[in-house]
Amino acid sequence: MSALGLLEVRTFTASIVVADLITKAAGVELLNLELNDLYGTLLRVTGETSAVQVAIAAGEAAATQLGAAFTGTVVPRPAADGRRFNQAPPVVSWLLGAPDPLYPRPEDDMADQGKALGFVETQGVTACYEALDAMLKAAAVEYVGREKIGGGYVAVIVRGPVSDVTTAVEAGAAAARQVGGNFIASHVIARPHPGVLRMMPRE
Repeated sequence: MSALGLLEVRTFTASIVVADLITKAAGVELLNLELNDLYGTLLRVTGETSAVQVAIAAGEAAATQLGAAFTGTVVPRPAADGRRFNQAPPVVSWLLGAPDPLYPRPEDDMADQGKALGFVETQGVTACYEALDAMLKAAAVEYVGREKIGGGYVAVIVRGPVSDVTTAVEAGAAAARQVGGNFIASHVIARPHPGVLRMMPRE
């Protein structure tokens, strides 16, 4: 590993948007995503030092645009023994009931590159389900899964044609705002990077 980039982004939705952007822009490999409760999601990327520096800078700029708090760094020559810290095998979290960290799956059962991804994130499951119900009723989208990062933060993910996903996300965000839970974020990724697709939760 030439260099390691670490970028911790406060919400799951923002972290996936940032992961998609940096894997497309900088020629780096997305190693994994590690959920970190209220501190959000840690993205790990590797590649040549200059590419990792560009990726982390682009990720920080995107997080700033999305209004998401972040912490980032580039380690030019990571110590060999630190690999166990950064590439630990996934363990099922007793709290979240899901494996952590998330690694790209070797199979790509979401390989249809013509489909967009849509996210609505809330603090509270009730508001998140209300958002999902509105999304599925508003447009021709399919449910991909949900991700909990702790602290009550839950993101729901759908996919479909860009126009349908956009309509669905707008409806979901509006529905979430009307329920008692806190609306956190929403976003549409028109053409997700294959590495990001392989890390999406499946239900």
